[in-house]
Amino acid sequence: MKSGTLDELKNMGIRNDATPRITNYYPDMPRLSSTDDWTVNNTIFKTEGKKYVDLGKLKDIQVNIGLGKGKALNTFNERILNFQEIK
Repeated sequence: MKSGTLDELKNMGIRNDATPRITNYYPDMPRLSSTDDWTVNNTIFKTEGKKYVDLGKLKDIQVNIGLGKGKALNTFNERILNFQEIK
């Protein structure tokens, strides 16, 4: 990926909830609302996993970045430098 790809995706980002699981990572990112069609113009940042320690550290939490079908997906694809198939 080209340098700065994650920053580009974060600039289009909205988060799925207001819990510390995600706000510890992205406190200033806007929250998804029920009227948003994020798939067109945004990425959605959401956490997966169940374990969480509220000491400023996250454990066993994975942040998933959904690219949708529009602008974010196009941005991601345009920033690919190379890839390799893994079998």
